[in-house]
Amino acid sequence: MTEITPYDYYDVVTPGTADERDYIGETYQQSDVISYWHGLGRGGNTDDVSSLNSEGIQEYINGALIISILLLIFIVIWGGIIIFLRIYDDCIPGKIKFLSGWRFENTSSTSLMPFIIRITFIFCAICVYIFTMIYVQKGIHGFEDATKIAQAQNTRFRDVVEEADRVVITMLANGEEASGLKDRIKRDIPYLCPKRNISNLGTDFLFTLNKYTNSLDQLGDFYIDQRWKPAEMWVERLLNITVKFDDTIDEINLPLFAIHWIPLIVLTTILLIATLLSIYDNGREDLKIRLAPWFQWCLKKIVFPLFTLWSIGTFFLAAAVAFGLVVNSDLCAGGPGAGSPDFPFMRLVDSSGLEGTRTGGAVYKFIKYYSRGCDKRFRDKGSTFYEGNLTRALSQTEYITDFILDKGTIEMSDDCGNDVTGLMVALDELRTHMQYLKVGTKRIRDVLRCKRLNNIYTELFYNGLCYHSVNALAWSYCSLLAIGFFSMLMVTLRSSILPSYEYSWSEEFDIDGDNVSDDQTMEEDSYELESNTMAFPAIVRMISGCQDSQTSADVSNVASFSLPDPAGRAGGACTSALLKVLYSLIDSSCEISWEDLLIKMRENLNDDGYKQIPQLTSSRPTDLKSNFELVPSDGSATGAKRALLIAINYVGQKGELTGCINDALNMKKYIMDVWGFEEENITMIMDDGEHMEPTRENILNAYNDLVIQSEAGDSIFCHYSGHGGKLRDDNGDEEDGYDETLVPVDYARSGQIRDDDLYEILVGCMPRGVYMTCLMDCCHSGTVLDLPYKFVAPERRRK
Repeated sequence: MTEITPYDYYDVVTPGTADERDYIGETYQQSDVISYWHGLGRGGNTDDVSSLNSEGIQEYINGALIISILLLIFIVIWGGIIIFLRIYDDCIPGKIKFLSGWRFENTSSTSLMPFIIRITFIFCAICVYIFTMIYVQKGIHGFEDATKIAQAQNTRFRDVVEEADRVVITMLANGEEASGLKDRIKRDIPYLCPKRNISNLGTDFLFTLNKYTNSLDQLGDFYIDQRWKPAEMWVERLLNITVKFDDTIDEINLPLFAIHWIPLIVLTTILLIATLLSIYDNGREDLKIRLAPWFQWCLKKIVFPLFTLWSIGTFFLAAAVAFGLVVNSDLCAGGPGAGSPDFPFMRLVDSSGLEGTRTGGAVYKFIKYYSRGCDKRFRDKGSTFYEGNLTRALSQTEYITDFILDKGTIEMSDDCGNDVTGLMVALDELRTHMQYLKVGTKRIRDVLRCKRLNNIYTELFYNGLCYHSVNALAWSYCSLLAIGFFSMLMVTLRSSILPSYEYSWSEEFDIDGDNVSDDQTMEEDSYELESNTMAFPAIVRMISGCQDSQTSADVSNVASFSLPDPAGRAGGACTSALLKVLYSLIDSSCEISWEDLLIKMRENLNDDGYKQIPQLTSSRPTDLKSNFELVPSDGSATGAKRALLIAINYVGQKGELTGCINDALNMKKYIMDVWGFEEENITMIMDDGEHMEPTRENILNAYNDLVIQSEAGDSIFCHYSGHGGKLRDDNGDEEDGYDETLVPVDYARSGQIRDDDLYEILVGCMPRGVYMTCLMDCCHSGTVLDLPYKFVAPERRRK
């Protein structure tokens, strides 16, 4: 054990001064936040947090979780509505179709709806920023303040316990030594002087000697077993508690909250940028900067799903914070009257099950004394009694020692006829140890003075737990609720992040990603002969979904095109617009010219918000007033009717489409029902797992087989629905410097199909006398067959 001299304690400030005696503990003031959250309904369950025992804990938790459960029910209902609108979007009117997450495809180009919704989306994003700042400043920083207070008070309390530990060590060491000396002195005092000689000692000395034995008996073992050994056990236990408390505080790693709010800010920023670009990009054809397809893919497949998860997670975090706020408020509002944390705290001490912590136990009284502002009604009187006995015994020891010294040990031995030297040494040692014990008693009273410990308690509970902690929880809950609401509103208005029509992946296929401006379009009702001197044996006409510089949309819902019994919900904008015009003529048995067909296609596309411009290219000058037909009506169609339909959805790949296979099936139905094409003469190449895979090799072989099978008098229809792209011209035959391409399903491995390949295998080799019509529903498809004559549909009919 550490040896400590009594002089180490003589500089101690004497406790019990007026400042200490008159100390009045801090008065607890219950805040409005605590009153509100403590007063919330619990569905008939108890709100007494001090009832957390084996019988009442479940009832209390059930009541405290009501707010959290209602919040989770709210977000589940909201999420369910979003999912329902996504699945059953056919039930939603076209003007609010965006609530299903689709683009603003069915909104008129003159409508302000997309702009208003996007502005609302931006407002929600700004609110997310604002409330995230509040969450960080008031919530997380408030937790940090509460944590700092807890750590500071734990450090102060550990200092108290360590000081008490040093005192207890000294008290045990000196108590054990004093106890042994006491027993020896009690044994020797009766034999100090034979009865015949005691008259020489005087009446006062003999009286004191008799009382001295009683005083030593009252000290017992100097409280070693009764007080100091239990104190040693509690000191060790409290030291372990302070260490564990520090470890617990360290585990509450507040920067960990950044895992929630930092990604949320990053994701919100990306979505905000996408929305601003969508406003800028809203279908304008003259833009040099567009939402790149890879960026759109990242938005839909990565950013937005993560943002949705984070938004839902915000509500779950808010629910957890609400539960913590209820429990914290109950802890700070317990007890009779206005309520304070004192009563629940003592109830929890009582139910802890530790030795002496039950109501009325020594430890319970000790804690109650300090937590109640050192009310003297709860003061431990045992220490005062022990200190009085110790003071009396020490005074008597000093009197006896001084008497013997004054008389002289030799003279005393002669008068008593007995050597008193050994007794004198024992008395002197006992006096020294009792001085240690007396100073130690004063020291322990100073270490455990009320003003010190009560201040630790009030700072930890009144200031830390019931002010900073509860306010931080309240700010966190309110800000998280606002963040969750506005972020879920952004999820609901998620159409805002996408442009009004979808661009293709041609950006990825280009060498440098540059778009080519359209400087090749003729004026209305005119043709342009391009600088192309190659021969075209067959009569070939091609309708393309857009110009070379444009992209063609993949429509998520073709309901607005009013197709009879479509193969599926999705489809290509060009194919759907064409079929809408053609089916509208069937009932009236009307015919339509090539010119009117393209004009009506553009009108239909424009009405539904698509800016792509269909065009017609041909191998011969064509009378635009002549009727559109897949099979010539002039008697030249004496052969077979053959069709090759190619559709690629790129299933499982980046840039996956949804409507191409439906396009092929819809076109197949049309050409069979209206133009009499037979099933056995129709070749389907699709990536649906049931037909030939649309690889580069299979597509080129299919075009080659079609050329080989065709003869003069045959009528051929070719349809392609998939991605289209552009590659840098590799042979100098393109004025714009780019070859237009078709993108097979294995383009990453086998490459794309250039317009030069299509001319060499299909167009240039098709036998004379064959009538071939092609529909190319893909991006950059305006001149994908390199046909020399071109007609671009005007914006409106010429008067």
